[in-house]
Amino acid sequence: MRAADQMHHGLHAEGAILRDDAFHLGDILPQSAELVASIRFAYYFDREARGDLLRSFACASERYVLVEYKTRETLKGRIAEFRHKRKHGKSIKRFCNHRDILKEVEQAGLHCVRIVPIAEFSDRAFVLAEKPSGSQ
Repeated sequence: MRAADQMHHGLHAEGAILRDDAFHLGDILPQSAELVASIRFAYYFDREARGDLLRSFACASERYVLVEYKTRETLKGRIAEFRHKRKHGKSIKRFCNHRDILKEVEQAGLHCVRIVPIAEFSDRAFVLAEKPSGSQ
């Protein structure tokens, strides 16, 4: 939280840094945002919980939701998932393929705009989703 406060102050950004329950963002935020972003967070949860997170982010957003996923669609993703499973039995980080991501996004009531792997040698992908027209 301290790092976020320092960055916020250093950038002279408007708004505030809040710390609360990500599963209830719509109830917490004083107003909605154009974009709600979640980086290095969602892939620690199982599919059902990620769906709850996506719906929470959508409630807090006027239009866009950006979420970072662990992907098995890249070479690095396949290797990382294999290593996690071999070392821990079951990975604490949940890896997804694009089909699974699309299904999660749609089930959360969002439209997937784009899935962009960071690079072939990264096990992460950014997923940009948009609320359907008229649901803002």
